[in-house]
Amino acid sequence: MNAAAVPKIEIGEHPRRMLMIFNGTSTEITAAEMAVLNALIKEPGEIASKADIDMALSGRVRESNSIEVLIGRLRKKLPEGVIVTERGVGYRWQAPSETPSADQA
Repeated sequence: MNAAAVPKIEIGEHPRRMLMIFNGTSTEITAAEMAVLNALIKEPGEIASKADIDMALSGRVRESNSIEVLIGRLRKKLPEGVIVTERGVGYRWQAPSETPSADQA
């Protein structure tokens, strides 16, 4: 997989805020969003179950829909279709299709 298809994550100034850089665009994300993102990109293309994501979130007991809320917040910050729901199983990181830019063509 092309390294450009996986977001680069940098720690921001605030210890509970992170800076995600994806395709040259930077977006601030929370530590919880970063943990979910790390679970998804750990093995791109493979399914991360809710249990996997829960463990990435330090295994704390959460509200029943907290993972869905975090996934929803990440989806708003990433290109459409990058996080795919595998119904009844979990979520999968789907790299956006690579298209050459005008300067690469």
